[in-house]
Amino acid sequence: LEDYPELARQAKTDDGTICVFGAYSISDYNCQSGYMIRQDWLDEAGLEQPVTIQDWEDTMLALIDARGLTCGLAMSADNIMGDMVVGAWRIGSTYYVDEGIVKYGPSQDAYLDYLTTMKRWYDLGIIDADAAAMDANTMEQYMIDGEAAACFGAAGGNMGNIYTAVEARDQEINLVGVQYPVLNEGEEP
Repeated sequence: LEDYPELARQAKTDDGTICVFGAYSISDYNCQSGYMIRQDWLDEAGLEQPVTIQDWEDTMLALIDARGLTCGLAMSADNIMGDMVVGAWRIGSTYYVDEGIVKYGPSQDAYLDYLTTMKRWYDLGIIDADAAAMDANTMEQYMIDGEAAACFGAAGGNMGNIYTAVEARDQEINLVGVQYPVLNEGEEP
């Protein structure tokens, strides 16, 4: 707050009382949520954080196999069908702007590749069989109970809820944020 007086002004009352811990961004990226993964499990398995869609598939399958998980990635159908995954194909889930041109994601050729991948992930158990009924509480519970290796959620909400519940059980977890997936190594999400 000392380095960013405008943010400090927004977080404080006139008498200097900090009245809110907001989600302020000082970067070009405006992201308060994303993928979280069990770094402790990656370390145990000798795996790197997934970057590409293929990395995600390989990593989730390895952790499902090693740990007997219910699924690899705990996400709701809204997350799956939203922009949380499809962006790797450089398209949107609905209308989006591409170099100044408005396009509709489901009408793009790449959308079939995305759907084919999601179907494969569902068939392989990477996406939970009950994803259509998954809500934030269920997703958090999967992570708390060690039934999933990764999820999509807010750092200021879901991640904190998961840590609090795991610590209340006198257990430990190392949940870290990872970048949105890309199709090819070196691409920017």
